[in-house]
Amino acid sequence: IPERSTMSVFGGRQPRYVKFSFAGNGSTTAFTLPKEPAGKGLALWAYYQGQWLQPATHFNISKLTFTTTFVAESGSIIEGFLQV
Repeated sequence: IPERSTMSVFGGRQPRYVKFSFAGNGSTTAFTLPKEPAGKGLALWAYYQGQWLQPATHFNISKLTFTTTFVAESGSIIEGFLQV
């Protein structure tokens, strides 16, 4: 039996995920991501106050910029992860 590898059967790379979090301050809507998400920005999952955020409805991505369509309350957290 051959040893197991982290490479897929077809030679592709394993997906990598990066966590992120932003603190709301009652006025900021644009935040800088630690890495650019894969899939033209669609490989990103975020939540705010226990609710998952939907792309184009609650946020938009442009390269490293995560822009919300709402103002996060002061002391609240937007957090999630993205695939690179």
